[in-house]
Parts: sequence; C-alpha cells; structure tokens
Amino acid sequence: MIKGLEHVALSVSDLDRSIVFYRDIIGLKLDRVFEYGPDSKLGDIVGMPCCTARIAHLTSKEQMLELIEYKNPKGRPVPDDARQADNGFIHISFHSTYIHKDYTRLSEIEIRFFSEPVPFRTFFFFRCTSSFLLQAYIAHSKYSPYPTGSRIHNCNLSF
Repeated sequence: MIKGLEHVALSVSDLDRSIVFYRDIIGLKLDRVFEYGPDSKLGDIVGMPCCTARIAHLTSKEQMLELIEYKNPKGRPVPDDARQADNGFIHISFHSTYIHKDYTRLSEIEIRFFSEPVPFRTFFFFRCTSSFLLQAYIAHSKYSPYPTGSRIHNCNLSF
C-alpha cells in the first residue's frame, strides 16, 4: 500500500551547478552523489537501456530531492516559453521563514524574477538552474492578515 511521497526527481542539464543552487542557495543538505554506467540496471528501470547518469540526493528534514543529469542520452531542455499552465511537472514546495528577505537575497545574486512579492497570499516566481521555475510563498493564518510562514516552490526555470 502506498503510504506517502518518498522523493521528487528532476532531470537537470548540469548536476554540479544544480547542486550548488539547491544546496547553497535553497539550503538543502547534499547526502550523496553517485554515477550509473551503461551496464547498470538504471537503463532497465527507466526504460532507456544502456543510459548513463549522475545522480544527487539532497534532503530537507524527511523530504528528498533527487537531481539526475543524464549523460547518455542527453535530456532535452525545458523550452524558453514553458509556462506554469503547461502539462507536466509544475512545482515542489520549499519552506522559508521570510519571503521578503529571500527575495532580497536572491535578487543580490541576480536571480531572474517574474515579479516582486505579490500581496495576494504573498508570493513571487523566479528562475534557477536547468530551466526550473521557483515560487516563494508565505502561508497566512486564517485568523491574521500577517504572514505566519513562507514556502519556496519549484516549477520550470533557469539562472
């Protein structure tokens, strides 16, 4: 019986650059990096016989993000015109405590934003590595107009 979400995986074009982003900027912990060669079982598991890949596992408390850079075959990039409304993967949520501080911190390292924080539930969209879109979000209490917590969501984007 399925009891819950185990992990989320993203195919990325540059594993090392993606690790830097998710570890150093988002704040996840890098647990391990490993490689699968053409003779591994990975190809059988994912339906691409003889594929090769480098994989990283990053964690935040009990959640894991798996980053996969396929070396062979190379993945296709997310189109520049990809939108939140397109079918498929759209985001992962990351917890943050101060959305405005996150916005300022990310601005200082020249992350590209779609907007400043928006008062409606206070959020903004920005781009990171491998064309994945991120959204920062503050969760509001139903009893107070003031923010009680923040989240950063991951969609389709790049920096």
